[in-house]
Amino acid sequence: MPFKFRLATVLRVRRIEEDLAKNALMEAIAGLKRAEAVMDARRRHLESLSLGFGIRAYSAFQYEGDEVNRAVQAVSFAKEEVTANAAIVEEARGAYLLAKQRTSSLEKLETRQSAEYEAAYERQLGAVIDDISASRWVRRNLEEKSA
Repeated sequence: MPFKFRLATVLRVRRIEEDLAKNALMEAIAGLKRAEAVMDARRRHLESLSLGFGIRAYSAFQYEGDEVNRAVQAVSFAKEEVTANAAIVEEARGAYLLAKQRTSSLEKLETRQSAEYEAAYERQLGAVIDDISASRWVRRNLEEKSA
Protein backbone atom coordinates (compact mmCIF):
# COMPACT_ATOMS: atom_id res chain seq x y z
CA MET A 1 0.00 0.00 0.00
CA PRO A 2 1.55 3.32 -1.03
CA PHE A 3 2.27 6.06 1.47
CA LYS A 4 -0.50 8.63 1.89
CA PHE A 5 0.38 11.81 3.76
CA ARG A 6 -2.45 12.58 6.16
CA LEU A 7 -1.88 16.33 5.92
CA ALA A 8 -1.76 16.41 2.10
CA THR A 9 -4.75 18.75 1.94
CA VAL A 10 -3.17 21.13 4.42
CA LEU A 11 0.10 21.00 2.45
CA ARG A 12 -1.78 21.80 -0.77
CA VAL A 13 -3.44 24.79 0.93
CA ARG A 14 -0.08 25.95 2.28
CA ARG A 15 1.44 25.76 -1.20
CA ILE A 16 -1.43 27.84 -2.59
CA GLU A 17 -0.93 30.37 0.21
CA GLU A 18 2.79 30.47 -0.59
CA ASP A 19 2.05 31.09 -4.27
CA LEU A 20 -0.39 33.87 -3.40
CA ALA A 21 2.14 35.47 -1.05
CA LYS A 22 4.83 35.19 -3.72
CA ASN A 23 2.55 36.87 -6.28
CA ALA A 24 1.71 39.63 -3.79
CA LEU A 25 5.43 40.17 -3.17
CA MET A 26 6.13 40.34 -6.91
CA GLU A 27 3.33 42.89 -7.34
CA ALA A 28 4.65 44.95 -4.42
CA ILE A 29 8.15 44.92 -5.89
CA ALA A 30 6.75 45.99 -9.27
CA GLY A 31 4.86 48.83 -7.55
CA LEU A 32 8.05 49.91 -5.80
CA LYS A 33 9.95 49.91 -9.10
CA ARG A 34 7.22 52.00 -10.72
CA ALA A 35 7.30 54.48 -7.84
CA GLU A 36 11.11 54.68 -8.07
CA ALA A 37 10.87 55.28 -11.83
CA VAL A 38 8.35 58.10 -11.26
CA MET A 39 10.61 59.61 -8.60
CA ASP A 40 13.63 59.41 -10.91
CA ALA A 41 11.68 61.04 -13.74
CA ARG A 42 10.53 63.86 -11.46
CA ARG A 43 14.04 64.30 -10.11
CA ARG A 44 15.44 64.50 -13.65
CA HIS A 45 12.76 67.04 -14.51
CA LEU A 46 13.75 69.10 -11.45
CA GLU A 47 17.40 68.92 -12.42
CA SER A 48 16.59 69.95 -15.97
CA LEU A 49 14.94 73.15 -14.80
CA SER A 50 17.29 76.04 -14.99
CA LEU A 51 16.83 79.35 -13.44
CA GLY A 52 17.66 81.94 -15.99
CA PHE A 53 20.18 84.59 -15.16
CA GLY A 54 20.14 88.12 -16.30
CA ILE A 55 17.53 90.76 -16.49
CA ARG A 56 14.01 89.38 -16.87
CA ALA A 57 10.51 90.39 -16.13
CA TYR A 58 9.33 89.71 -12.60
CA SER A 59 6.49 87.49 -13.90
CA ALA A 60 9.01 85.25 -15.74
CA PHE A 61 11.16 85.06 -12.60
CA GLN A 62 8.12 84.21 -10.48
CA TYR A 63 6.93 81.57 -12.99
CA GLU A 64 10.33 79.85 -12.96
CA GLY A 65 10.40 79.87 -9.17
CA ASP A 66 6.89 78.43 -8.99
CA GLU A 67 7.80 75.75 -11.50
CA VAL A 68 10.83 74.77 -9.41
CA ASN A 69 8.67 74.70 -6.27
CA ARG A 70 6.14 72.45 -8.01
CA ALA A 71 8.91 70.16 -9.20
CA VAL A 72 10.40 69.97 -5.69
CA GLN A 73 6.98 69.18 -4.29
CA ALA A 74 6.45 66.50 -6.96
CA VAL A 75 9.79 64.90 -6.03
CA SER A 76 8.81 65.03 -2.37
CA PHE A 77 5.49 63.31 -3.06
CA ALA A 78 7.22 60.71 -5.21
CA LYS A 79 9.72 60.03 -2.41
CA GLU A 80 6.83 59.51 0.04
CA GLU A 81 5.26 57.10 -2.45
CA VAL A 82 8.54 55.16 -2.70
CA THR A 83 8.73 54.97 1.10
CA ALA A 84 5.14 53.71 1.31
CA ASN A 85 5.78 51.12 -1.40
CA ALA A 86 8.97 49.98 0.34
CA ALA A 87 6.93 49.36 3.50
CA ILE A 88 4.42 47.35 1.45
CA VAL A 89 7.28 45.30 -0.02
CA GLU A 90 8.66 44.55 3.45
CA GLU A 91 5.23 43.49 4.67
CA ALA A 92 4.73 41.27 1.61
CA ARG A 93 8.22 39.81 2.04
CA GLY A 94 7.43 38.92 5.65
CA ALA A 95 4.16 37.26 4.62
CA TYR A 96 5.94 35.31 1.88
CA LEU A 97 8.70 34.13 4.20
CA LEU A 98 6.13 32.99 6.77
CA ALA A 99 4.14 31.12 4.12
CA LYS A 100 7.32 29.54 2.77
CA GLN A 101 8.37 28.46 6.27
CA ARG A 102 4.96 26.87 6.91
CA THR A 103 5.09 25.02 3.60
CA SER A 104 8.66 23.92 4.20
CA SER A 105 7.87 22.50 7.63
CA LEU A 106 4.98 20.46 6.23
CA GLU A 107 7.15 19.22 3.35
CA LYS A 108 9.83 18.12 5.83
CA LEU A 109 7.17 16.35 7.89
CA GLU A 110 5.92 14.59 4.77
CA THR A 111 9.45 13.50 3.86
CA ARG A 112 10.12 12.21 7.37
CA GLN A 113 6.82 10.32 7.56
CA SER A 114 7.39 8.85 4.11
CA ALA A 115 10.84 7.64 5.16
CA GLU A 116 9.39 6.16 8.36
CA TYR A 117 6.66 4.45 6.35
CA GLU A 118 9.22 3.00 3.92
CA ALA A 119 11.38 1.75 6.81
CA ALA A 120 8.37 0.11 8.51
CA TYR A 121 7.32 -1.43 5.19
CA GLU A 122 10.83 -2.83 4.68
CA ARG A 123 10.80 -4.27 8.23
CA GLN A 124 7.41 -5.89 7.65
CA LEU A 125 8.55 -7.24 4.30
CA GLY A 126 11.70 -8.65 5.94
CA ALA A 127 9.60 -10.29 8.67
CA VAL A 128 7.31 -11.88 6.08
CA ILE A 129 10.29 -13.17 4.10
CA ASP A 130 11.80 -14.56 7.32
CA ASP A 131 8.53 -16.29 8.17
CA ILE A 132 8.30 -17.80 4.69
CA SER A 133 11.92 -18.97 4.87
CA ALA A 134 11.46 -20.44 8.32
CA SER A 135 8.27 -22.26 7.38
CA ARG A 136 9.97 -23.72 4.26
CA TRP A 137 12.90 -24.87 6.36
CA VAL A 138 10.58 -26.50 8.90
CA ARG A 139 8.56 -28.17 6.14
CA ARG A 140 11.70 -29.41 4.41
CA ASN A 141 13.12 -30.82 7.65
CA LEU A 142 9.80 -32.52 8.50
CA GLU A 143 9.65 -34.07 5.03
CA GLU A 144 13.24 -35.33 5.40
CA LYS A 145 12.50 -36.86 8.83
CA SER A 146 9.31 -38.51 7.66
CA ALA A 147 10.95 -39.93 4.54
